[in-house]
Amino acid sequence: MKKNRNLGVRYMQMEELLKKREQEGERRFGELALKLFETGREKEIIEAASNPKLRQALYREFGL
Repeated sequence: MKKNRNLGVRYMQMEELLKKREQEGERRFGELALKLFETGREKEIIEAASNPKLRQALYREFGL
């Protein structure tokens, strides 16, 4: 029984970690979108959404 309970706790911890990482990713992309918009680079928002390599390069460029 205790083993099952420990597994349940670990599962819940992993689930919470994944949720936090997802929220962080959404926040980060939102910041990127605002930076791109503020600098007149609106077209790159759509490109960044569908191109992970470009998105990572833009995160580095804007220090995100």
